[in-house]
Amino acid sequence: MHRHIHWLLLKLVLVLADDPGAGPVSEAADVVLDCWYIEDSGGLSAVSGRFSREKSLLVLRNVSIAGDEQTSAWTDYEVRDEDRKHIIFEAIGSDVPIPNGEILLHADCEGQEVTCEISSFGAQSGADDAEGAPATSFIGVLRISGGGLGMALVFRTIPVSEKDSGERIFNEKLNVELSPTGTIPLSVQFLVYTRTSSIRTLLGQTILLDCGFLGADPSTISVDWRIQHKGTGRRIYTLSEGQGMSEREGTLMDADQVGSNGNVSLLLRDITVQDEGTYICIVQGLKGHAQQTILVEIMEPPRVTLTPEALYFHHGMRESLICEISRYYPLDVTVAWSVRTEGDDLDPLPLSGVSYSSHRKNKDGTYNISSQVTITPDLLELASVYTCEVAHIALAEPIHVSVQLQRPIGEEEGILFSISGIVISSILFLLALVHFCRLTPRPAGPKDGTR
Repeated sequence: MHRHIHWLLLKLVLVLADDPGAGPVSEAADVVLDCWYIEDSGGLSAVSGRFSREKSLLVLRNVSIAGDEQTSAWTDYEVRDEDRKHIIFEAIGSDVPIPNGEILLHADCEGQEVTCEISSFGAQSGADDAEGAPATSFIGVLRISGGGLGMALVFRTIPVSEKDSGERIFNEKLNVELSPTGTIPLSVQFLVYTRTSSIRTLLGQTILLDCGFLGADPSTISVDWRIQHKGTGRRIYTLSEGQGMSEREGTLMDADQVGSNGNVSLLLRDITVQDEGTYICIVQGLKGHAQQTILVEIMEPPRVTLTPEALYFHHGMRESLICEISRYYPLDVTVAWSVRTEGDDLDPLPLSGVSYSSHRKNKDGTYNISSQVTITPDLLELASVYTCEVAHIALAEPIHVSVQLQRPIGEEEGILFSISGIVISSILFLLALVHFCRLTPRPAGPKDGTR
């Protein structure tokens, strides 16, 4: 089992109401994740830029699971002795549900890695425990590899009940009280999530930047959408006191969805190269703020043409083949030339002497480049196939464009005519020679008996 899914335990939770038919049977899971506790090397606030990390565990209790699961073989998670070597954060009771819990549950089976980092927000004023000490807030960041679920959770410590605590135990490093099982009991106060943390798109498309929140009154939240790319950033959209303001044409947020579902997703129309970057969805509520990032990559595949489109052999031939690669993004593209004789089972041979133009940038931000090779074939290379192969990150497979070396149209008939002429001329010459020999008189020889 993948090390980041430390333990997955299901149990059946019956949702009961005064009316027996008021609620269906639902399922939940105790999900235990391997995490890193991140802290500033000089203390508990991430301000110096020098960080250290320590292995920890995050226990998410009673995470709702959608779909059908076989639950009879699953039991509750119990803290083991080997787990006590690490800091154990345990989210016990909360009115804020963990969304898309089934994705966390099945990530291991799908071969996806779950990364988990927890850091401290420090003491929170106005939120005291039973002894009057300030409660401590933490933030946990979860992300599943492959551009899927991302989540930022704001936790707050829960006071340990006096009847359960017995002798009070503290984690001296974090200055928080531990439960009898050695965990740090937490409640989820607020969270921001996305179900799509990376997007690849063509130019001119419409995309949805998915972002939502739970644990805050929609009327009290503010939203700030920003983009960062290559060291620069700008604001895209803001929502405050129920009023939205777009700073990019073709950007839309559905106000009805904000109020009813905590959905602050952003619609971007007519994507251009300038829209590439990392988008940050920042949601501020009364209980804190959290954010999610979504990477948007532009992937425009190249168009490829080869000239000349037809190639005819002639003696002393020297021909330049030009491969034009146009309107691709991002910049990197690979071009390779090869030649193969028709009917030859061997692999194509690479061509030498290849030259390239410089990259040329179009007005829409895409690029062009051309590649050239000069060939000097002889008669034995007739029917050879010359190929330009282009590879680019936007292509699932390289593009191949080819041209075949052919004999000029009508040359076969010309050769036959020439051969026939030579043969006829030869025959006529021989006939004339024979006829001449017959007409020429022989010289007379000496008579018989003549000395």
